[in-house]
Amino acid sequence: MIKTSKSSISQPFIKLAAISILTAMLQACAPVGNIEETTPQKFDYEKNAGDWPKCEKPRPAIGTEIPAIGKKMKTAGEISFFVKVPANYDPKVAHPLLVLYAPGGQSASQTDRYYKITGEATGRGFIVAVARDKRPAIEALEDLGSIPDQLASEFCINKKRVYATGHSNGGLVSNAVAFLPSLHNKFTAIAPSAGGIRKQDIEKYKCPKPMSTMVLHNTGDTYFPRPEHGQGVAEYWAKCNGCNPVSQPTKIKGCVAYPNCKSNVTTLYCEGPGGHSRWPDKNKEILDFFSQ
Repeated sequence: MIKTSKSSISQPFIKLAAISILTAMLQACAPVGNIEETTPQKFDYEKNAGDWPKCEKPRPAIGTEIPAIGKKMKTAGEISFFVKVPANYDPKVAHPLLVLYAPGGQSASQTDRYYKITGEATGRGFIVAVARDKRPAIEALEDLGSIPDQLASEFCINKKRVYATGHSNGGLVSNAVAFLPSLHNKFTAIAPSAGGIRKQDIEKYKCPKPMSTMVLHNTGDTYFPRPEHGQGVAEYWAKCNGCNPVSQPTKIKGCVAYPNCKSNVTTLYCEGPGGHSRWPDKNKEILDFFSQ
């Protein structure tokens, strides 16, 4: 029987406290995104949002009058994050939400520049929340996982389309918000990259209901080497999703799929070149995955 008390579920994370130190180098080596990559873009509501649900009480997203800066907020646990919406945000339409979790040691603004996904995401109609890093204790993970609930009261969000991605610490958080018992069913799909958690750690948790998952990992990652990290985590999600354990090639370069998953979910594992500090060059593929 799997226990779900805070004392029992925190054990696998004790060894992960060093992640923030290991990945602090990302601040120095991460390329800075250009203005187009981090500034919200306009979304074609007429062409692309015809069947999107509407908000019963339109939320005007007060505080986002300067789209490039976004609205600064804090979680109940005082973790700072900011929110960016499409440049022509329509408060009457329920938008998909993409939460970006930070690599070790990075602020929200550094994370935004590192991932370089906000511009394209808002251009596709996503509301984007970018959180700063927090040492991965259970309380912090649960606090970070509460961001979608907090935003739902202030922005027009489709609760059936809530997604998470992140690298290193952010990859750990993106996994945790899906498998931690207290956070089950809050996210629709996840795309963790270079996550600092091993297969034997994540297997200690009860599977959530099937959910689409895209696990990314670099072949040259020596901090969190395969197969325990990355590939092993993808195998955990394939098992939880009831997929065939034998993967198959896909049309996405470097990605394989575990077929025949339950509830029509998709389970992908993607490898690319580079070491731990490299954010995979797959922003388009990640957004395509979330947009399915």
